[in-house]
Amino acid sequence: WRILWWSESATFILEPAPNLASDNKPTNDPDEIPRDAKVIKQVQYAWIWSSLPWVLVVAVLYGIGFFPEPLMTLAVLVAIMAPRFMMWRGTRYILTSDQLIYQRGKFLGGSSRFQIPLSKLADAQARCGAFGRAVGYQTVDIVFQEGGVASLKYISILDDLADELRRLIVAAGGGPDSGGGG
Repeated sequence: WRILWWSESATFILEPAPNLASDNKPTNDPDEIPRDAKVIKQVQYAWIWSSLPWVLVVAVLYGIGFFPEPLMTLAVLVAIMAPRFMMWRGTRYILTSDQLIYQRGKFLGGSSRFQIPLSKLADAQARCGAFGRAVGYQTVDIVFQEGGVASLKYISILDDLADELRRLIVAAGGGPDSGGGG
């Protein structure tokens, strides 16, 4: 599926996108989303939460007079928050029947993709941080068969991603009893 339109309210229109380029070869188009995919975005305010510690530091520095001009303070805040906003806009977790694609947004637009075969995963666990449950987000930790752990942050608690991942991991031949993957 290809996203045709998106807004701050996370409203978007999807249209089927071809899986192959015009020359019938797989594409590396960063916007290409496989037909059987479920796209999971971070919660809308994820970029604010990741900026908050720095915003508080800038507020304290402004309060003690380190930044004498309000405009200078505003410029520093924009420099802190703008990259996080741009990265949030491009970040997606794309789940298919055989892989998890982590699409990471970049500061100047665009994105990088990391494809993780589900057969290489052992488990997925959801956890809420100190404020996660109260404000509606969770972190989903994916456990690799080799023992490593990666975290998918700022997922809505309404998305049952961990359970769905566990189900797909077993179906793909992964899981804790699969003997180290293939």
